[in-house]
Amino acid sequence: MKLKRDLILIISLLSIVLIVFIVWFINTSQIGNMVVISLNNVEVERLPLDKDCEYEIQGNISLMHIHIQGGYVCVFDSGCANQICVNQGKTNKRDAVIACIPNGVTVKVIKV
Repeated sequence: MKLKRDLILIISLLSIVLIVFIVWFINTSQIGNMVVISLNNVEVERLPLDKDCEYEIQGNISLMHIHIQGGYVCVFDSGCANQICVNQGKTNKRDAVIACIPNGVTVKVIKV
């Protein structure tokens, strides 16, 4: 009886560890490590997500300020009317895109 309980406990603990590992692996594989900034569908700059920096790009209608900090990227400021790009917030997810259509600027997170 005691052996059966011990076996159930060991299998349960191993199952929990396996589930935690799978969830961790899935989450970390979806995180990008590079930012590609494009103007009118032409790549302008590639920046690593692991180095904090600020980048400015002159879009079609105004200057945009892009921040990379703590492994995340965001558009901090833009002169566009709607501010959708600014309101998208920060991201580090692979294939995420922050786009400012009026400015013609896209910021895409990739994994290389």
